[in-house]
Amino acid sequence: MDIPRQVIGLRKIFLWLVFWTAIGAGRVHAQDTIVYSHLSERIIIGRQVEILRDGTDSLTPLQAVQSTGFRKSTQLVPNMGTDDATFWLKFTVLNQANTQHLLLNLENPVINEVELYSVENGQVYSLQTVNNRHKFGHRRYPYVNAVLYLPVPEDSTREFLLRIKSSDLIVLPLTVASDIGINELNTHNENIMGVYVGIILALLAYNLFIYFSVKDRTYIVYVFYLLFISLTQLTLLGYPFKYFWPNSPSFEHLSIILFPALGGTFAILFTKFFINTRYFVPKIDRLFIPVFVVYFLAFVFRLLHFDNLSYRMIDLNGMVGGTLVFLCGILIALKGFRPAKFFVFAWLIFILGLLLFSLKNLGILPYNYFTKYTMYFGTCAEAILLSFALADKINTYKKEKEISQAKALEVIREKEQFVREQNLILESKVKERTQRLEQTNLELNEAMQNLKVAESQLVHAEKMASLGQLTAGIAHEINNPINFVKSNIKPLKLDVADMMELIRRYQQIDEHNVAEKLKEIKAFHEEIDLETLNKEIASLLTGIEEGSSRTADIVRGLRTFSRVDEGELKKADIHEGINATLTLIGNIIPDNVTVVKDYGDVPMVECYPGKLNQVFMNILTNAVHAIAAKNSTDPQSIRISTSAADGQASIRIADTGVGIPEAIRTKIFDPFFTTKDVGEGTGLGLSMVFSIIQKHHGQIEVFSACEDHGQGSGAEFVITLPVKQPVNG
Repeated sequence: MDIPRQVIGLRKIFLWLVFWTAIGAGRVHAQDTIVYSHLSERIIIGRQVEILRDGTDSLTPLQAVQSTGFRKSTQLVPNMGTDDATFWLKFTVLNQANTQHLLLNLENPVINEVELYSVENGQVYSLQTVNNRHKFGHRRYPYVNAVLYLPVPEDSTREFLLRIKSSDLIVLPLTVASDIGINELNTHNENIMGVYVGIILALLAYNLFIYFSVKDRTYIVYVFYLLFISLTQLTLLGYPFKYFWPNSPSFEHLSIILFPALGGTFAILFTKFFINTRYFVPKIDRLFIPVFVVYFLAFVFRLLHFDNLSYRMIDLNGMVGGTLVFLCGILIALKGFRPAKFFVFAWLIFILGLLLFSLKNLGILPYNYFTKYTMYFGTCAEAILLSFALADKINTYKKEKEISQAKALEVIREKEQFVREQNLILESKVKERTQRLEQTNLELNEAMQNLKVAESQLVHAEKMASLGQLTAGIAHEINNPINFVKSNIKPLKLDVADMMELIRRYQQIDEHNVAEKLKEIKAFHEEIDLETLNKEIASLLTGIEEGSSRTADIVRGLRTFSRVDEGELKKADIHEGINATLTLIGNIIPDNVTVVKDYGDVPMVECYPGKLNQVFMNILTNAVHAIAAKNSTDPQSIRISTSAADGQASIRIADTGVGIPEAIRTKIFDPFFTTKDVGEGTGLGLSMVFSIIQKHHGQIEVFSACEDHGQGSGAEFVITLPVKQPVNG
């Protein structure tokens, strides 16, 4: 990078500005009357005006002229700072040049309202108004500055009154010149700004191209910074209002705060990314947050029409932010970070220009060509140097990457050699371990087969135990009605024998012994008590009928429970399955236990009926055992309720037994888990229940309040089944 050449160029620019400033200062006349004598003159009239501050904004032009509050200006460029007041300027012009086209040029485009009046014979006449609240096309002269016509005939003197009001910085560089001189001045300014804009556009295009090439976010942030900082500076000179949005004065008023806020924000973001302030100076990095907040608040205050406050906030925040940025660069450069050194050198010129510009706005430094343009030329120099710094950073990273890649390649080669050596060792170990794994796999397969056989045997044993319990219950249930039938047969035989004897005696009657046999039959009637005999026979037959009916019910329930077609899905009545199960386990239900049925309107459920009945059998049997474990003679109950909704059937079986503690509630469906004594259960009952419910694509849940209410609160099993099984089930 040719950095010294850039510095020499900037030095020439500064010397040129100082030269023109000296020329402008030398043209100030000592007398109060402004004497214009040559067409080529451009007279800065700051020290030849009188100024009146109208804090109430209530004076009329006539009242202002008659006021005794005017004070002589002592500044070449009067600077009122940011003030809500209205300012009246009074001056007198003597025209000794060969022209009647004298103009007054106010070279501060951010002034909101400028009104020119002529004072003649104690009367005030309005001449012209330039107002930034109006569209740019309303102006008499198409210049970015406020240019007003001074109607002073040749060799005549005329007094003028100028009204100034602005919500932003009130700096008044006033120049009297001919129309030719004003045109040359504005053309000269536009040429300078054209060079400035050309440099900025070239840098924007260059950095944008680099961003799309390397995809480094620092470049795109820098592009936005250049864009907004250049818009900020052009807005302060009025060029965007003339060329970009001449019909939007409201946006022009807002842009004076918007663009500086965005420019400052992206300047800080660029600093954070480029020199990594979060890593190197984290404490100062955190100070950027309030700077962001102040920029945002300044924009908000502008929207709320606190114009002076917003302008002052932007100025002061720019000084604070610039100081922090420069301080970060110095501290990080002292730590030896190469990009920070270029950063400090590049920003030094811009920071100085920004400080000078801010001090000029605050009225600490005078308003002249040097202080007016120092930030713009500083921006160009800073932008060029930072572009070089970004390029150097990329080159540095590229070299570091190449060195890193070379080292990585060397490490890879060493690792390859190491890997080759290790592969030989690993191959032998892998072969050895493969043999061990194969042997272990054979042993595991054998153990798995043994486990499957053991599981099958345990499941079979569980089923046989249930079958034995079921068989004993059925035998007990059938034995009661059979014994009842058997006990009725013998007396029925005796009664039938008496009836047969009676019939036989009736058969012995013939025509020769009627009277004798009838007498015997009558006596036999009285002996056997025929009326009582008839009632007894009817009673015995009724008992036999009830016994056989009970036996038929048990057999029918057994057939319903077993469901030999359980291998196929079919629609079944779950109420029928529950009733059949209750019939078969009736013998194990204690006398103090009441079974309460609360059946809802449940449609036929598509299921495996036999397996579903096995679920009911296991849960109801466990409920009976849970009640028996209480060893209580108090009335107990088992409540069975059913319902259906949204294509789901719900079966709830609740008991008043001992309940299930929370500690084991999550384990009750695990295989081989049981709370019974050794030899009393295999722990597969509820596991089989869970598997059957899963096979039906249903859910089973268990609830118990024994943890809250103590033992005896009971448990409730809730089974949810789809009424229709899924197609892919």
